[in-house]
Amino acid sequence: MFILSVLWRISISSHPSYSNIDLPYHWEDELRQALRIGKPVPSACFTVTVYKVRYSTNPGGFSNENLQGLIMSPFARSFQNFISVCFPFLGFFVEVFLPRVPAAYSKRPGVLFGTSPIFLAPYIEVLDVPEIKAVLVRGLQKERDGLSKVS
Repeated sequence: MFILSVLWRISISSHPSYSNIDLPYHWEDELRQALRIGKPVPSACFTVTVYKVRYSTNPGGFSNENLQGLIMSPFARSFQNFISVCFPFLGFFVEVFLPRVPAAYSKRPGVLFGTSPIFLAPYIEVLDVPEIKAVLVRGLQKERDGLSKVS
C-alpha cells in the first residue's frame, strides 16, 4: 500500500518533477478509494516490483551510500498491453505495472505478492536501468563541462 500511495501521489501531483506521469482517472480513483478507507487494491489492477540498487562493476564507482541517496523523477515505460511507472529512490528501484502483467512475467524475482511479512528484494545493477544510466551520463557530461556544482 505504501508504494501504491506513492504512485497515487505522483499521478495527482502538480509539481513539475512529476508532470510526466498522469494515470487514467479510473486508476487514480481506485487508488484513492483504497487509500482513503483502507480497502485492498484488487491484485488484478497492479503488479509491483522492488529491487535493491547496487553498483558492482568498477571499484571506486558508486558506493552503497551514494545509491541510498539516489532519488530521481519517476518515468514511464510502455509495453504492448500494459504500462509501468518507475521511481528510483533511497537505494531501491520500484516499478509498478498497470494493469497487472501476464502471469509468466509476474513470476520474476522482485514481484510483491501474497501476504507474507517477509520480502527479499533482489539486486539490480544501477547501470542496467537505461533511464538511470542516461541521467547519470548527462550528469557526468555536465560535470565535465563545468556546469555542475556537485562535489
